[in-house]
Order: sequence, then structure tokens, then C-alpha cells
Amino acid sequence: MKPIFKIIIAALVVLGVAALGVFTVFFADTMRLRLILCICAALLVLVGLILGIVLSKPRWLKILYGCVLFVLVAAAGTAYFVGADFMSSLNEGSVEITERLSPAATAAPMPELEYTDEAPAEEEFDIDIDTDTDTEVEATLSPEATPVPIYKRDRLSEDVVNILILGQDADRLYSGYGRSDVMLLISYDRTKGTIKLLSFMRDSYVPIEGHNWNRLNTCIRFGGPGLIINTINELFDLDIQYYVTLAFDEFKTLVDNIGGIDVELNQKEANRIGVRWAGEGETHHLNGTQALIFVRDRKTGQGDFSRTEHQRRFMLALYDKIRSEMNFNTLTSLVNFSKGYVRTNLSFADITALGLELLDGPAIEIETARMPFDGTWRYARVNGASVLPIDIEANAELIHEYLYGE
Repeated sequence: MKPIFKIIIAALVVLGVAALGVFTVFFADTMRLRLILCICAALLVLVGLILGIVLSKPRWLKILYGCVLFVLVAAAGTAYFVGADFMSSLNEGSVEITERLSPAATAAPMPELEYTDEAPAEEEFDIDIDTDTDTEVEATLSPEATPVPIYKRDRLSEDVVNILILGQDADRLYSGYGRSDVMLLISYDRTKGTIKLLSFMRDSYVPIEGHNWNRLNTCIRFGGPGLIINTINELFDLDIQYYVTLAFDEFKTLVDNIGGIDVELNQKEANRIGVRWAGEGETHHLNGTQALIFVRDRKTGQGDFSRTEHQRRFMLALYDKIRSEMNFNTLTSLVNFSKGYVRTNLSFADITALGLELLDGPAIEIETARMPFDGTWRYARVNGASVLPIDIEANAELIHEYLYGE
């Protein structure tokens, strides 16, 4: 090939990479576009190096091009293995999705309850219900819970993705399951660009297949994420297939690493957390420890009703912070937190697609609610333990109306 053509090819490669770089830095306004441009630039460099090796005559120039190509391929390989290791940690012990071979067992009638119109003492919600001996026992953990697979369900809407967030203490991610005090459904409608958060109250008294009637949060203790997802799907006719189990108590580290979060507080909440109240409607900047106190607080309102509301407000504040300040430090903090304290059955492709849409796409409209809805529950006691009997049918209708507008 004539030297002039080699010069033209080299110039085109250099100009192409430079143009992509300038466009990425100054004009690309979304993470998705930046990622596409970076991949195009890398491919262009790769093509240029291969052409350089093929067309160059001096041996030393061929060797130079070859060394640069080797470094780039090695870097890409390293990135692949690091990503594979990251996903391996996230998917460690993940629950499989499988077809159900037999119909769900018919639930036994609800045991006789002692109803009350007064909110019981918080301590009564911490007593376990021993369904075998009808005696009350202190709350225990189940390190050898038998994992139950997630039974496959038909999608209710191709546009809506439902993911159940389950909060655990950090040590429970590695040594079995305890009770989950955080059960938060994230329902993302891709077409409408909306997210609907739905908290499931931990003390909702429901039938659990193979375990009689009990509080909803004991499902994870008996059968892991699979049993709690199957129970919610059966009770409320939903199609949840994905879950994220995370160490909610370790969120304080993530909050500190991203510089804190801003939450609107009332005076009682501010006093409980230990920050100076800035006034009605004002936001308060919380560090990790303060944010954790806020998330766990059930003393300043209506017990667990208030705590689930705090959890939803916390997730909204965290999402706003991450979305508004998506930089290298925030991304690194998210990756480190996820690797250490998150387990999920979502794939790398699912996580990447959802991450790009939620963190780098158009603004997302977010609504929040809880189950049971107002007017569909009562306070009650069973064997000395306090529970929340719920109207399952009414809540199923209200959930569908809330999530799908049905």
C-alpha cells in the first residue's frame, strides 16, 4: 500500500477517536450515550492497531503496535473478570425461578384471635408465634432455613418490572436467614417512567404455605426469599420474580461515603435522631448513623407504620442523592456496598439496563404506599403475641389499583 494511503488511514483513526472523545466530554449528556461512545472509540482504536500491525513494514513498529494491542486486550480481560467476580458475589446463593409442579395448598382457616382497638406495646410485636406448640417464644434466627424456589408467574404487564427489597442484618447475608423487617416492593413502569414503592408491614398476619398462619416477615426465616415472594404472589395475585436482599444496617457506610442525604423531618423525628429541627417542610442533612436511626425509628409515631414510612422516605432521599450526584465516588461507593452487602437473582444485563434507565434516563415520578391499606386491618393478639390481621381480598384489589390502575 502506498504511504499516502497509510497516512490517510492513520489520520482517520486519530481524528475519529478525537472526535468521539470531544463529543463524550462536551456533548454527551447521559451515561448511556457516554458508554456507547467509549465503546465505539475503543473499537476504532482496536481497528487502528490491527491495521498498524498489518500495514507497517518496520519490525519495531509492528512490535510497538502489538504491545499496545496486548495491553488493551489485557485491560479488557481484567475488566471482564472483575465484573464476573462482582456478579458472582451478588448472585451468591441466589434463589432459582422454577415452574410449580403442583397447586398451592389450601390455607387453613385463620386461628381465633383476640381483637383490640388499642395499639399494643411494641414489645408484643417482637414475640414470635410458635405455630406448633401454641406458646410464645423469644425471637430467634434460623441459620438452616430450607430455601424455597421462586415459582414462575405470568407477567401481569410487559411494561412493569417488580423487584422485592428485603432488609437483613449484615451477618444474616452469610449465615442463613432471620426475620426481615424491610419488605419493600419497587414497581417500575418502563413506559410511563414511574416507580411505585409499596411497603409490606412485617406484622401482617397471613397464611404461609407449610407454616400455618404467621407474621409475613417470618417467611424469609422459614424459606428464604423464595417463600416470601411466593406468599405475596399467592395472596395478592402478583408476579414478583426478582429480589434484592441487602444489609440495611450497613446503609450507614454508603450514606457516609456519598456525603450524607437530605430528609424532611418533623420535630419529634429530629429530636429522636439528635439533629436541630430546621422547621416544618425543611430538609435536614443526615450522616450514615443518623440515617440508620431514622430508618429504624418506630418510637416517634405509630410503631411499624411510621418505620415503614421512614424506610420509603429514606429510599427516596438516597435515590435523589445518587441520581443528582452520579460521579466516580458515588459509583465506587455503590459498587463496594453492593459487593459486600447485597444479594440478588437479577442478572448483569438486568442490573445494567435498570441502572441506566433509573439513574441516567429522564426524571422518574415516584409514589409510595403501604400494605395493609387504611381500613383493611385491625390490631389483635394470638398466644400473647401482637399481629395485624388484614383483609387479604381488599388489599389485593387495592394493590392492583395502585400498581396497575386496575
